[in-house]
Amino acid sequence: MKAKRIVGVVFLAVGLLFVLLGAVAYGRSFQAAAERIHTTGRILRIEERETGDPEFPTEHTVYVAFDANGEEITARLNTYRTGFQVGDSVDLYYFANDLQTVYEQGSQGLLLLVILAGTLFAILGAILSVPKRPSLQARSADHG
Repeated sequence: MKAKRIVGVVFLAVGLLFVLLGAVAYGRSFQAAAERIHTTGRILRIEERETGDPEFPTEHTVYVAFDANGEEITARLNTYRTGFQVGDSVDLYYFANDLQTVYEQGSQGLLLLVILAGTLFAILGAILSVPKRPSLQARSADHG
């Protein structure tokens, strides 16, 4: 019974940590939304590199071209998705003070997923860590 409570407390702590970190990152992402400049880019090239790691054997770096103030900029995209092809159009955003790193629209969804997973962990942890109250029948048998 004690092990179940310990597991519950660990789940609760991890869940709350995920919720907190996800919420902070999402909040910062949301604050920066006013400074984002939205555009459409085109994938110029995708570089692949062997990592030697059996779990993630290949690393991809995606380069896109987009228009910023009438000038074509080439920059590294912050993400790679299976299915990216050279020549594809991608919805992007960038910041005026950093034209060398651009972000794919919708990448904030991952932060919401982290918050949701953290919430589920916290709820499960709370359920597991709360001591079980004896049933009414068990209490009457003890007194009776």
